[in-house]
Amino acid sequence: MWSAGSARRARLRPGAEPVTEASAAARVDSIMTAQTAAPTVGAVRAIATPHTLATEAGRQAFADGGSAVDAAIAADAVLTVVYPHNTAIGGDLIALVARTAAADAGADGDPPTSAAPAPGAGSQTTLELVDGFGYAPRAVDPAAWGTSGRVPAFGPESITVPGTLRGWKHLHDTYGRLPWARLLEPAIACARDGYPISESLRGAIDRTAASGPEGLAFVEAMFGPDWAEAEQASNPALARTLTRLAEAGPDDFYAGAVAADVLAYLQQVRPDFAAEDLADYTVHIGEPLSTEFAGLTVNTGGAPCQGFALLRYLDELGEAAEPRGAAGADGVGGAAGSDSVGASGVGESGGTGESGGVGESGGDGGSSGADGIDDGALTDAALARIWTESFAASDALRDSVLAEDTDPALLLDRSGRLGSGDPGASPTGNASAAGSAFPIGGASPADTVRPVATPPADGDTVGIAASDGEVSISLIQSLYSAFGSRCLDPHTGIVFQNRGSMFSLDPDSPQLVRGRTRPAHTLMPVIVTDPTGRPALVQATMGGKAQAQIHARLFTHLVRGGTAAEAVALPRWVTGVRHQDDTPQSVHAEEDVPAEAVAELERSSPEPVRWTAPRTDWMGHANVIDLRGETPEAASDLRADGSAWVG
Repeated sequence: MWSAGSARRARLRPGAEPVTEASAAARVDSIMTAQTAAPTVGAVRAIATPHTLATEAGRQAFADGGSAVDAAIAADAVLTVVYPHNTAIGGDLIALVARTAAADAGADGDPPTSAAPAPGAGSQTTLELVDGFGYAPRAVDPAAWGTSGRVPAFGPESITVPGTLRGWKHLHDTYGRLPWARLLEPAIACARDGYPISESLRGAIDRTAASGPEGLAFVEAMFGPDWAEAEQASNPALARTLTRLAEAGPDDFYAGAVAADVLAYLQQVRPDFAAEDLADYTVHIGEPLSTEFAGLTVNTGGAPCQGFALLRYLDELGEAAEPRGAAGADGVGGAAGSDSVGASGVGESGGTGESGGVGESGGDGGSSGADGIDDGALTDAALARIWTESFAASDALRDSVLAEDTDPALLLDRSGRLGSGDPGASPTGNASAAGSAFPIGGASPADTVRPVATPPADGDTVGIAASDGEVSISLIQSLYSAFGSRCLDPHTGIVFQNRGSMFSLDPDSPQLVRGRTRPAHTLMPVIVTDPTGRPALVQATMGGKAQAQIHARLFTHLVRGGTAAEAVALPRWVTGVRHQDDTPQSVHAEEDVPAEAVAELERSSPEPVRWTAPRTDWMGHANVIDLRGETPEAASDLRADGSAWVG
């Protein structure tokens, strides 16, 4: 799965001069072009997606009077057609929505308008987390696949009930302005009339075909016998399914003609699915998990989402930036072991520092920059210094204890309470899943947690960022691995996800596959709000298990004064298992990562850095909207095939 460049291992890039942070920034400046939307005077609407056809569908929805949610759904529907390796209506969805409305609006607010409410006391913002993660069928029998390891990585066993359509329905019912059928029109046209095979899709097709007989059979079934030379693709069966859903509504996927077709296929490949598994499915609506950093509040998803990993890292980064002897007093992130971790965030009693700034006293003698941030606190080297250990520990938690009923306070707490042996500290509150088996305290948390191997994920997900001045949305939709389960229903044209491969087969594991339970998830939306509660940044990315790391890279650059265009183009590194021979401490870096950061990454990892080419596809497709200026700035990742629009 690696390119030739990514297989090389050495302390510095073979035959290359070390890249400095300054030279990396100059390279970023030279390549930021078409995928960035510059601020437009008077603009309040913006959208950024990983495919130009999806961005255009969102733009058209805006032009027709749609809200940011309408634009995001229209774009997402197109992506289920043109990015079938990354997403499908047979997959899952999670979205974080921020709505800012006049304080005197009614309980439900007015429909979104083209003008943003004025900030301050006259407006208020609400945040809603829409969790469209699917569950296992009620009749699932985990013993059928053994009592150790994971559910099979591919095939029918890895399928869970898709949550996308019910997620779209809730979002449209709550925030939409356009008729439902209008949102699916661009996707229907792409599926029916054809679309160009993008660079990202071509890579996934070739890798899947080369993976073995089952992968080749899937590719031939989906793209035809001439798949190797094809430049265009279509999916007439999916066009018919989407047309039916446009006419009958999204619920038809769960209890209607489409549901009957879906069930017929699922029962053919996996008899434990029943009609009730589809009909009974509902999305979970809740509040995000949050922490404060540099005067901003970072909001993301709670369990079973891996959003906690981003918040843990930011808390650790804030602590590293504090003046000596001031732990928990001024900087971000209270002292490890703080009891102020609440169910809806960190530091509800001041554990993250009431000031919310990083190093507000200037750090260890350094100068203080914007928002009270020490100038040296957010350099690439400073970020890399704690990167590997922090994310290795979070990855271990995700791969061992993260489940739908995991207490978020325990995921965020780094005091070791999870390993105290106290049944009340069990990650799920279930004494049979003893917390003592999963300690997270100590110098090397990753060494004390017993993760179970999960399949390496290519990051086969899409992330969409959209805003209209009143409503902002970070929408993440996914199949998990490339082409998900590799199960394609020829009658409906639907590809089904393999999210079930995150389930454990160990009867003592919190992640044991059980009927109507949802697996741990890598998907995580992010919206950052300012001190008034209004959205400041909207971030969305793919990247599989590295999503939290990509978000950290984006956010910290934006906090240190960078632009959205710079943030998505920066050279990137990730740690953890990305390929079959990786370990939790493996570090993958694009070849233009600055040498100062590389030195810190290699110091913190027992393995040499594994290099990959700049702007590598599997390093994530990030999309960002920056709302901190008078007009939005939007940017789409050069690693994808996307674009951004502001208007």
